Amino acid sequence: MGRTLLIWAIISGNLVVVHQEVMRILLQQKKVNPNTADQDGRTPLSRAARGGFEDVVTLLLDRKEVSPNTTDILYDKTPLSWVAGNGYGIVIKLLLAHSDINPGLAEKKGRTPLSWAVQYGGEEVAKMLVGHTEANLSTRDINGRTPIS
Repeated sequence: MGRTLLIWAIISGNLVVVHQEVMRILLQQKKVNPNTADQDGRTPLSRAARGGFEDVVTLLLDRKEVSPNTTDILYDKTPLSWVAGNGYGIVIKLLLAHSDINPGLAEKKGRTPLSWAVQYGGEEVAKMLVGHTEANLSTRDINGRTPIS
């Protein structure tokens, strides 16, 4: 599956305190690349955001080499799209606070984090995204739908 030890730690992190410590130890290792994706193109940040792991997202975003706009191969979604669709408000705030984040980045099918938030993530998450100029309310997906529609 091409998953690194870092990705496995994110996926299987059930005990929050142990999870945080394992992530800290792994991220302190110089040989650990926090951008290494699995065979689906999902990076540790993508996996952590999708799972709503605030602590791991924070640790990863503290690393300069971590890119918050990387899309995966399987679904063409960014970490922000994953978390917007899952409605994790705190993780949305963490990602939106990152200087390199692009909240208006559309997937190949035209879906944006805002369109995922409107459909699945809830009103609070959608409002957080609407507050950013890059989050366009009129971006159309391949079916002609906009976040407003």
